[in-house]
Amino acid sequence: MPSKIAVIGAGAWGTSLATLFAENGHTVTLWAYEEFDFPLPRSVEVVSDLQTACLDKELIVFVVPTQFTRQTIKKIKTIPQKTLLLSASKGIEIDSLKRPSQIIGEHFNRKVAVLSGPNLAVEIAQGLPAATVVTSKVIQRLLNSQRFRVYTGNDVIGVELGGALKNIIAIAAGICDGLKLGENARAALLIRGISEITRLGKKLGAKENTFYGLSGMGDLILTCGSSKSRNHEVGRRISGGEKMEEIVKSMSQVAEGIPTSKAVYKLARKLKLEMPISSGVYSVLYEGAEPFAIISELLKRKPKAED
Repeated sequence: MPSKIAVIGAGAWGTSLATLFAENGHTVTLWAYEEFDFPLPRSVEVVSDLQTACLDKELIVFVVPTQFTRQTIKKIKTIPQKTLLLSASKGIEIDSLKRPSQIIGEHFNRKVAVLSGPNLAVEIAQGLPAATVVTSKVIQRLLNSQRFRVYTGNDVIGVELGGALKNIIAIAAGICDGLKLGENARAALLIRGISEITRLGKKLGAKENTFYGLSGMGDLILTCGSSKSRNHEVGRRISGGEKMEEIVKSMSQVAEGIPTSKAVYKLARKLKLEMPISSGVYSVLYEGAEPFAIISELLKRKPKAED
């Protein structure tokens, strides 16, 4: 049965989700903060007023950059208790160290489902097949289609963290590829990267197995190996000598791995967790460290058993 759905955020991922819902016959309203040039089905209504977008909806999907989630939802006056809420953003808020679903859930005082997976928006916009994970059976039914396979999961923390943390490793992979360190190095980076992600995830209450599924390893493999990934692009450009500030200004879409690296650096220090790759990315981005110097430090670390 068709549902009334609002998608909050008209970036590449938001417009792709709006398209997928519309293709399934749902009535979709897309909130756009500013003008955009992504193609949309004619059935998707685009509005600039947040409250109008959310009015009388059965599902509201939040797809705004993580660092702007809080200020965006504060502009929404009321949402009926029966309305389902879904977060599809991938990041961690720098100031609070909270996930998007935590920010949204605390503001509206209710549970929030999350969606994450190896989903390049540009390929979904082209009609290519993909799969994802969502922590709601109702939303699974609304979104699943012949070209977009939706699995369910029950680990909100793990699904959300997998999508956020892999962006940091993707920046490291972009640096690795930009410096032409080889496929052996990238493979080692991915495996040690998922080890870091899992270590932090378990500390925060996630289930270890989640990180070996679509929202963890699946998303990591895609983002770290694709030239279409914004975070991988950041790493490649860093390896070529560009500064973070220059890269951010030149990008039309947010590379979530940049602010997430700062949040994770703070989180790791707070929890006293060892996360050498993530810390290295932070040092390159925010402290101006040379990529080769960080790589040298990583390789000089004391040998240990694999975890």
